Amino acid sequence: MIKNKAKVMDGEDFVIDAIAMKRRIQEKIYEETKGMNAKELIAYFNKRVANSEFADFLAESSSASTAVTQDEKS
Repeated sequence: MIKNKAKVMDGEDFVIDAIAMKRRIQEKIYEETKGMNAKELIAYFNKRVANSEFADFLAESSSASTAVTQDEKS
């Protein structure tokens, strides 16, 4: 089992079980999406991305790649 050590602000170590965390997240997503068709899944993930803490970064990244694509076409 892979476990990552991290430091808490007060300097004490604690262990993060990344595999267990990944599995919990996958199970939650599965429960929320089971029975959805392809169109519903796409809408689900688009909503999750739009509401994530990375939404601004992804929007900037997407517009930057669109600009590059447009430049390549010129």
